[in-house]
Amino acid sequence: MGRKRSGTRQHVYLCLAGLIMLTSVACAQLRHVVHPEPDRCARLQGLHARVASGDFEGAIRESQEALANPSESRPADLALFNLGLLYAHYANPKKDYKKSLAYFTRLVKDFPRSPLVEEAKIWVDVLEAMERAQRVDIEIEEMKKGMSK
Repeated sequence: MGRKRSGTRQHVYLCLAGLIMLTSVACAQLRHVVHPEPDRCARLQGLHARVASGDFEGAIRESQEALANPSESRPADLALFNLGLLYAHYANPKKDYKKSLAYFTRLVKDFPRSPLVEEAKIWVDVLEAMERAQRVDIEIEEMKKGMSK
């Protein structure tokens, strides 16, 4: 009848989880190097507080304002990175991986010397891998429907 699934989706999810954990650990160690100014740290804590309370729309709005009106305490590269993370966040009820991918790609393209570029490149790869895996799953389902007819 049908072949047994190879478990590709599970491998992608496992890699994604490992990558998220790796970037979290790297961020914890690099936070003081990347963002030594107290204003930036306060901004990040404000966003973290909004996310912790479930106010994703407020956090997105705040990051979009920082992107529209960048300043020394509210840099555009950090705003792009935060928007990418907010749209990819698992608890965000309005998560949108395509928007997240667009923000990370824009960060890599517009700010090639930003200290956040390497992490953004990792996120671009992960989100593109998830998109490919989703397309493969759809193709498999279509093939199953074709075989059952």
